[in-house]
Amino acid sequence: MTTAAPHSVRNRSDAAQLRWHLLGRGISFHWEDNPASWVDQQGNPLLAPREAGEIRRLFCEVARLNDERCYDDALRLLKRASLGLAP
Repeated sequence: MTTAAPHSVRNRSDAAQLRWHLLGRGISFHWEDNPASWVDQQGNPLLAPREAGEIRRLFCEVARLNDERCYDDALRLLKRASLGLAP
């Protein structure tokens, strides 16, 4: 089951929800990536242009929080996901 993406990122919890949403869809990334550049093994885009724009907007909202703990949280979530654990 995939966690829904937040509508906006107002705090660390929203940033974690965004990360878990992407991981749940099998998308592993770096925050500085352009979501429009994400492709599968065959080179097909993982996101439609509109969705990539929404994810990019949410990434910008994470950056505006200016909270390094969001990135620490992201690493912790990635480790949990790699172990098959829930958020």
